[in-house]
Amino acid sequence: MVARRAVLAGIAAALLPLPAWPQGLQVTDVAGWEGARWGMLGDELQKALGPRLRTEVNAIGIAQYFVDDYKVGAVAFPVQLQMNGRSGLVRALVGSGFTATARDAEADAVEAALRRQYGTPGVLVDVHRADATSRRVEWKLEWNFPSTIITFYHYLDVTPQAVADSLTVRFEYNRP
Repeated sequence: MVARRAVLAGIAAALLPLPAWPQGLQVTDVAGWEGARWGMLGDELQKALGPRLRTEVNAIGIAQYFVDDYKVGAVAFPVQLQMNGRSGLVRALVGSGFTATARDAEADAVEAALRRQYGTPGVLVDVHRADATSRRVEWKLEWNFPSTIITFYHYLDVTPQAVADSLTVRFEYNRP
């Protein structure tokens, strides 16, 4: 799958602007994450997301909001909803942090699901390095809409000593 990404990135660089994938998909805006809209406060999030929303109060008394089993395609992730004081919801962080297992297949599945839902990304970052004993992947796609920026990021570092893999999707309020 990593080789496929390198080939796609090379083709994309040669053919800018990127061809639409899938063809004809026209998403004009994304107004939030799932049923939640940017600027919602805790009680509004509860109404919008229902029993999926889990609330925890941290050590200094600030409420934190989570959804435990959100799927991008067929891949499930925890989600942390981030608030900004009185501005309400500003970000949804989808992902489970670093793992000690390479997740190339999951990354490909998430990327494909995002492309199906949102069309062609506007920004493409592709770094692949490999030698006889290690490899490193940094893969970033970004969709910019009037209300929301969606960023897909896959970081993978494989060495003889360890594997570190981070797979995240960030939905963020695109402030005017």
